[in-house]
Amino acid sequence: ILRYVPEKDKKAVVADLKPLYQAVNQEQDYVKLLEFEDKWGKKYSLSVKGWLDNWVNLSTYFEYSP
Repeated sequence: ILRYVPEKDKKAVVADLKPLYQAVNQEQDYVKLLEFEDKWGKKYSLSVKGWLDNWVNLSTYFEYSP
């Protein structure tokens, strides 16, 4: 996702990605992803589209308990 983000925005994008990894379940995580899309989707559509298109694969970590 960060491959398409210029250095000037990387810190902000990373900060907005953190809640995705802190969600307690898959539903909450998807809501956070949609919030991320609302904020960054127009500016970095390729990056956000990649997350949305691969959501099933990216969210498999919820299948494993900590």
